[in-house]
Amino acid sequence: GIRDLVRSRGLGDVYKRQIQLAGKTFQTAEQLVNRKEFKAAQKELDAARTALENVIIFHGAVKNTLAGRIKGLTDSSLFKEGLQGRVLYGDKYVSVEEARATDKFETQRNYAEQALKAGKLDQAISAYEKSLPYAEKAGFTEQVAAISRRVQELRLESAMGQAQQFEEKQDWFNAKKAYQGALDLSKTISSPEVQKDITASLASSAYRYNLQEGLKAINNCLLYTSP
Repeated sequence: GIRDLVRSRGLGDVYKRQIQLAGKTFQTAEQLVNRKEFKAAQKELDAARTALENVIIFHGAVKNTLAGRIKGLTDSSLFKEGLQGRVLYGDKYVSVEEARATDKFETQRNYAEQALKAGKLDQAISAYEKSLPYAEKAGFTEQVAAISRRVQELRLESAMGQAQQFEEKQDWFNAKKAYQGALDLSKTISSPEVQKDITASLASSAYRYNLQEGLKAINNCLLYTSP
């Protein structure tokens, strides 16, 4: 009678707690899968499965629903591949390392492109260079070659811009230095015509620098020889 009713209610509370535990651990497992932590997710799924097995009576519908969701996740290609260290990226499974490298590559490349649009060459160059190791880890051979060339082109553009700024200030020593750097960069990425133009600018800066230094020497000489 009353004793059986109390006992059944007590069991009901125990089973309810097991159902709640199973639901909570399953949710944790889903979160871990989303974070690509599959080994840890497997432990949570095992714990959820054990909690359900402890529910012998009561809560049948909820138990069956949870059991179905646990089985669905456990049997999914996403989870099985994840346990082997592979995740779905785009339309194919790749290693977790490749997926993470791809994410970081995309982040740096996007930052570089935004910096370029804002006219921030140095920041763009830095971000492109940071993207290269990730592109290599992800196996993006073509992107590595393309970005490496892009970095050289931007360095050349930066060097030419600096040289022209020095020219405007009539700082011929640094203009000459910048043009020399530009010429060195141009040898692997520019046409002979472009190299010829840079060589001419370098020669002009060198001539003006030597002329400037010569005038300084003459003025100093006159200064010391004047009565």
